[in-house]
Amino acid sequence: MTNDALSFAAIISEWGKPADFARALGQDDGGDLARKWRRRDSIPQEWWPAVIDAARRDGKPVDAERLLRAQRNAVSRKSGDSVGDAPVIESPDPERPASGYDASSLEALDAQAQSVKAVFNQAGFVPVEPPTMQPADIFLNRSGEDIRQRTYVFQDPGGEEWCLRPDLTIPTCRMYLERDPEGHSEAKLCYNGPAYRYQPPSAGKPVEFLQAGVEHIGGASTPEADAEIVAIAIDAIQSAGLKSFGTTLGDLGLFGALVDKLDLPQSWRGRLKRHIWRPAYFDEILTRLTDAESMPVTPNTNQALLAALDVMEPERARDVVQDVLALAGISAVGGRTVTEISERFLEQAAGAASAELSRETADAIRAFLAISAPCTTAVDEIAHVAKAAGVSLDDELESIARRIDVICGKGVNRSDITFDADFGRKEEYYTGFVFELRVEALGASRQVAGGGRYDGLLKSLGSPRNVPAVGCAIRTERLLAAVGLEARS
Repeated sequence: MTNDALSFAAIISEWGKPADFARALGQDDGGDLARKWRRRDSIPQEWWPAVIDAARRDGKPVDAERLLRAQRNAVSRKSGDSVGDAPVIESPDPERPASGYDASSLEALDAQAQSVKAVFNQAGFVPVEPPTMQPADIFLNRSGEDIRQRTYVFQDPGGEEWCLRPDLTIPTCRMYLERDPEGHSEAKLCYNGPAYRYQPPSAGKPVEFLQAGVEHIGGASTPEADAEIVAIAIDAIQSAGLKSFGTTLGDLGLFGALVDKLDLPQSWRGRLKRHIWRPAYFDEILTRLTDAESMPVTPNTNQALLAALDVMEPERARDVVQDVLALAGISAVGGRTVTEISERFLEQAAGAASAELSRETADAIRAFLAISAPCTTAVDEIAHVAKAAGVSLDDELESIARRIDVICGKGVNRSDITFDADFGRKEEYYTGFVFELRVEALGASRQVAGGGRYDGLLKSLGSPRNVPAVGCAIRTERLLAAVGLEARS
């Protein structure tokens, strides 16, 4: 930042731990993003207003004037203006107001929805309206930990557990299976409606928000099909008037390929892939496998049970744990299902007799997940990490490069695309390609659209086989705010 050099790691440390800093900013990723910022000693500029607000609210000694001055200079250098003359960017409120919408806001949202739905219809997608109330276990068993902890769950008078839909992808897939339980047909479905997620009061985000999206179910699982969904999302937000945005790509299948090729016991591969969606617990597992002595040792009153489980077949061991939990009257703990609690018991049983994971292998996994770079260099960075670990991801990277080429062929500027190996860890049903379209000026609400491939979701919902599927959702309130901000700047 030339004359405004700042130690962002020092700013983050004012809150003690990255997780505490993340909570102060209303993040729900367990502090993973803050840890990445601290390692790089860099906080993205769009987050600076939120940092200033959090510092003022929490009484932290952050030099707000210096941070604002650095922001002005950064904006000036980007626009070519004289340093010190550019105005500070102020993020609008891109979320639903707590008091609801007035007539003019409703009119603007409706006009935008018509433009977005016209793009969906032109691409051959048919509108549907899934029920707002959904069986709770559907989401508790298939969403990432972040979503599970923010899902509104309640019991009806008959004792059945329900939830308010936290997104519309799973409800739309359930509608598809009601019409075709075997999953043989191809369907292109679209929607526009509210979803619900709990937010802590400090987050300043709404518990109700609007999503418009498409789900292509039963089509081909190819880079071209993935690129088509990205193109539809881009056409939709451009039809609403948005001109400037960035694109982030990821591929969760690439992490699975890396783990499968590393020199690991099969049980460890399964554990790492199963928990990639739980960043904090994933880090704990990696540390435990690398150096058990580094983890605090606590007395385990279940040692006898763990020893017995360790010699059982996995399915039998899982049944035993679930029977024990049922006898104890335990149905769920901390948002985790009985199945997840069972998995934790089995992992403890397996971990007790496991040898340590080499630091080189653990470092390779961490180095891979830390990669976030322009797509022009990211593929080479991933290939370098894989080569250093003694494995090849050439075939997988060739597929990613082909997908990027197809997306660029749809009109996306290659220089506007970032590949992030860590991206996509919040939705457990994604199996491969993931993406987001973002407007940095919206700060913490910068994602205006996102989606990905979920070829295994339909089978988990009752289909007898995996059904190829890919889709995306647009946060329409954020899109409206981004268009308004762009028009005013």
